[in-house]
Amino acid sequence: MKNYYQILGVSEDASDDEIKRAYRRLAKKYHPDKNPGDKSAEEQFKLVNEAYGVLSDKNKRQQYDRMRRGDFSGFGGFDFGKGRAAQDINLGDIFSSFDIGDIFGDLFGFRKKRARSAGVRGSDIQTTLEISFKQAFLGSNIPIVLPIYEQCHRCNGTGAEPGSTTKTCPVCGGTGVITVSQGFFGVQRTCPNCGGRGKIPDKRCSICGGTGVVQVKRKIMVKIPPGTKNGQILRLRGLGAPGTGGAPPGNLLVNIIVKPDKTFHIEGDNLVAVVKVPFTKAIVGAKLKLRHPNGKTISIKIPQGTKPGTRLRVPGMGVQRKNRRGDLIVEVQYKIPEKLTPEQEEILKKFNVQ
Repeated sequence: MKNYYQILGVSEDASDDEIKRAYRRLAKKYHPDKNPGDKSAEEQFKLVNEAYGVLSDKNKRQQYDRMRRGDFSGFGGFDFGKGRAAQDINLGDIFSSFDIGDIFGDLFGFRKKRARSAGVRGSDIQTTLEISFKQAFLGSNIPIVLPIYEQCHRCNGTGAEPGSTTKTCPVCGGTGVITVSQGFFGVQRTCPNCGGRGKIPDKRCSICGGTGVVQVKRKIMVKIPPGTKNGQILRLRGLGAPGTGGAPPGNLLVNIIVKPDKTFHIEGDNLVAVVKVPFTKAIVGAKLKLRHPNGKTISIKIPQGTKPGTRLRVPGMGVQRKNRRGDLIVEVQYKIPEKLTPEQEEILKKFNVQ
């Protein structure tokens, strides 16, 4: 079993923030754009995304931790050895989020039947998209072009040259999966010889070489919801690799990296602006002009005697959700001059505020 904690370089009791920071650092380090042609970096990038997809989800992480400890109670509310028969429990669905195959396939034999009737679901495709803070706050539609795999138009995904015959795969016996022994458990994987189809052609397709899929470039529109946060993963269902034997395609997982803004950040539904004002204006009171990410200029009143760290609230100028909208919160910090003239020093000394 993959050690997702080790992949991200964090301890097993790491906090959500520690996991997120480790993911951001490694995603940037191994990103394909920074390592063109480096297959090892590409594989590591996939592992990092896979690990983050599990450890960043509270429920998946709990299931993963229990599975690593060998504790399989509590998955879907089932009690092994009691009540329902083992073959009636859809353990494959329980563990599908971890992409480790069917751990109990060898024990109960339910996966082989499923492989023959439903084929193999297409794998998920992962990519990283960097967006501006404005795009993340307001929401936007961003087109991206991805190299993806689609079903071969010549052989219709069979892998066989038109007119040729197919035969049962000798490696998997037509099931489309093979079982790899890992200690007490038998972990099932897609058969590498037939690609999960259960059959191999006598003559391979001249276009796809027998794989049943071809690589193409597709333009996809990614919808960024308002208030999207850095490190958030958007799931576009059905836009991953095609399945085999009539099985559904995988999903496209878009890892979002939001460029930081000098003034704004998001807290829940609220838009927070940290602004520095001369301490003299904070003492006597002033008006501040602030340009909102939506392009509007907002006038903020700084009350007399405002202390550093004070938060002023402007209702209805935060993140727009489906049925609610957050507020704009302006956090006031002092701008202290590094050097004063003798006259300025003298004036301040006269106050002698205790």
